[in-house]
Amino acid sequence: MGGEIAHQGKAKSLSAKVLKAMSVFTGVQAIGIGCGIIRNKLISIWIGPAGVGLLAIFWSVLQMMSSTTQLNLRSSAVRDISKATSAQRPRIAGAVRWWASRMGVAGAALIAVLSPLLSIISFGDTGYWWGFAMLGAAMICLALTNGEQALMQGYGQLRDLARSTAWGALASTCAVIPMYYFWGEDSIVPSLVVFALCGTIAVYALRNIKSERNSARENIRAGRGFLSLGLYMTISSAATTAASYAFLSFLNQGYSESATGVFQAGYTIVIRYTGIIFSALSMEFFPRISKIADRPRMASALVGHEMQLILYVLTPMLVVFIAADRLLLRMLYSSQFESALPFITIGALATVFMAVSYCMAYVIIARGDGRTYIVTELTSVAIGLTLNITMFKAWGYTGLGASYTLWYLVYVAIVWIPYRRYGMRLSRPTLAMCAAAISIIAAAIVLKGIAWWASLAMLAPTALMLYCGRSLLLRKKA
Repeated sequence: MGGEIAHQGKAKSLSAKVLKAMSVFTGVQAIGIGCGIIRNKLISIWIGPAGVGLLAIFWSVLQMMSSTTQLNLRSSAVRDISKATSAQRPRIAGAVRWWASRMGVAGAALIAVLSPLLSIISFGDTGYWWGFAMLGAAMICLALTNGEQALMQGYGQLRDLARSTAWGALASTCAVIPMYYFWGEDSIVPSLVVFALCGTIAVYALRNIKSERNSARENIRAGRGFLSLGLYMTISSAATTAASYAFLSFLNQGYSESATGVFQAGYTIVIRYTGIIFSALSMEFFPRISKIADRPRMASALVGHEMQLILYVLTPMLVVFIAADRLLLRMLYSSQFESALPFITIGALATVFMAVSYCMAYVIIARGDGRTYIVTELTSVAIGLTLNITMFKAWGYTGLGASYTLWYLVYVAIVWIPYRRYGMRLSRPTLAMCAAAISIIAAAIVLKGIAWWASLAMLAPTALMLYCGRSLLLRKKA
């Protein structure tokens, strides 16, 4: 009896800790999203769908080049810092900062050299080469910011990380709004540079982590661990971003800039905005799973608990999201983007499969299994790009929603293979909650075809799932 009470106490403590971290970073993400909504709304009004499309292309290139040249320092370094002892951390912190600065400069030089080619690929001519070259300044800022954010997360300084992220988002939004108004399309690239610069200023203003001044040889040696894993992560991340860029280019050249803008609006709402829950939870989950990833039973319990918690929060949000998708689209963009509605509605189911795969995929990174990670990610990227192009050609934005759902269902199966190979499993309560969430969201999508309010009927089974999920989370971790 006493042991059961103690176990309940540990589960409560874990849930409370995770929910606290989630509330902090969800708030931060909400600020970032709110700022993004303001920026996207003003771009859609003052510049139109073409402006949204241009922003999507330049941002996609910036992400692709950043992930390529920074060897995913933002994630791979967190693992090494989390596992390191207190005495080892200053040396690793020095190496992280040393590598971040040099990666930023290398990235800026590379994007400047490739700018004419990037312009041809994106727009069919070299007319926008200057825009891609200007992104070099943003590359340096992003590298420095990512290095400091990795240190904050690895050291567990989540509050400082949250504050710097929030202040960076607010400052950058205030800075770019006048640019959109006065410069129109010409403001797109400069606004990205200002956005990155504000993030760097914010994180440097709040940093308080001491690091050792190592020699170049010591920095190379200290960074060998996170750079090795980062190389694998970079290849997969670059492939993911390149696939996104390829699909945007397919829309831009095969259809129009407006089609690209409509897709980006739908993607932002259905994938990026709902993804704030994953991003918020990863801040606390990734360092914790990194410490115990080599112990299958403990790691399985933690993954099961995390998966249930995500679905506990995500399911009711998605039901309301499906019912109010038209209202959300008009609030965030305008009526010009309503052709994205089928993508948004059907794609909501994809986020459930994202939640399931997200938890298992983090185990691969936490174990430092770079080869397995790259195989799973490259396989997923190839399948996703093929599905998106094929199903968009056949059924437009409706097919795109189905494509994303099928894509992430396949991804669950892909990451399940190494998850089982590590000797890990999902408990029956976890599988039951997964099945319940999938059934509820699928039913809500079907009912939405009858009337927008009909999907709200699924709030009743959602409430039952939440009640059962609450008791499960308090009783055990998985």
